[in-house]
Amino acid sequence: MADELRTEIGEERWGWALDECEASRTPPEQADVTKAWWRVRGSRALRGDRARVAQTLCAWREETARSRNVPPRTIIGDLGLDSVISRMPRSKADLDGCRGVPNDPRSVQAILDSIAGGLAMDPKELSTPPEESDDRGLASAVILAGAIVSQRARNLGLDPSMVAARADITAIVSGRKGRLDEGWREQVVGDLVHRLLAGEITLRLADSGRTLVIEGD
Repeated sequence: MADELRTEIGEERWGWALDECEASRTPPEQADVTKAWWRVRGSRALRGDRARVAQTLCAWREETARSRNVPPRTIIGDLGLDSVISRMPRSKADLDGCRGVPNDPRSVQAILDSIAGGLAMDPKELSTPPEESDDRGLASAVILAGAIVSQRARNLGLDPSMVAARADITAIVSGRKGRLDEGWREQVVGDLVHRLLAGEITLRLADSGRTLVIEGD
């Protein structure tokens, strides 16, 4: 079957397929659980005790989710996190007043322990989120790069979402290394986006706006 597929899609795309299979086979590097709270809405506005409690609480949620092989939100949802971080309950009775919080004894105790751990944490142990990048100022460039990615993918008969996500496009436009600077994605679209950013190619619309023409490709 592999030989038939290889013949059908050609040597070049066979190489792309092997790259994707290898990427899916290799376990991703586990993220630092102390940084999980950075993904909480409004995390950059948290200070002092609330920031430390957010770190320990989200670390517990992340570790528990990994051990059970389930999404973190199934352990405690974002509504529950917001409520606990805002109120910082010290007892089960206080915790009962928080919305969206699990009520099984193990989770209740783990949440209270996480709060106590955050309050007792040395401020130097807090993993603070990085400053927000100026990605918003690159919105126009991201849109143009995304248009190139979509058109090139369609030209090759590929699903654009498989080639690149918005985060991949934002990374390359912002000058950060990412998936579009590696392997077959670099060959298919990465080099093209870099040339767009360098002003080496231009874009125009054809067929009453239905087709994007890449000039200089």
